[in-house]
Amino acid sequence: MSPDNVRQLSEISSLPVTNCQDLEQLAGVSQGFIICTPNHLHVSVAEEVLRYKQLPFVCEKPLSTDLNSARYLQEIAPKGSIVSFNYRYNPVIDMIMRLRNERKLGELHFFSAEFNKNSALTRHHLTWRDSAQQSKSSGALGDLSCHLLDLFCFIGESPVVVHGIKTVKGTRVGYKIRWSG
Repeated sequence: MSPDNVRQLSEISSLPVTNCQDLEQLAGVSQGFIICTPNHLHVSVAEEVLRYKQLPFVCEKPLSTDLNSARYLQEIAPKGSIVSFNYRYNPVIDMIMRLRNERKLGELHFFSAEFNKNSALTRHHLTWRDSAQQSKSSGALGDLSCHLLDLFCFIGESPVVVHGIKTVKGTRVGYKIRWSG
């Protein structure tokens, strides 16, 4: 980012703006960092920043695209680092938790939820999310369903027993590309 752009951003922002020449300088003036890159870059971004300074971080889920590198990142993560499941902060979930904590809701016996996200059905081009060959995507479970599993645990405040999972919709982006002409 050019110094002029940083100055302009500083003038219109209510937040302090600092122009750093490299990641080492940025790590030196930071108290933490957020990893919100494509999934396959999470580990390398964390490693690079932590090489300069042990800063706690917030990593958007999933922590990694494979179990071994996720465990590795868990080992090197400074205290205070977290994996973010942003649906926990949805106003509806806030209201449910507030009512539950105020004991205005009864005991939870059943929880049902679904995502009606149809981006894979309506999208006409492949993205990194669709690429199983490149190991960049965690698929439907890692991309969407993990939020439901997290909400089950978060709202239920107890272990979760899964009796069944049903898949109705599938990704048809590749199919549409092959047959579109």
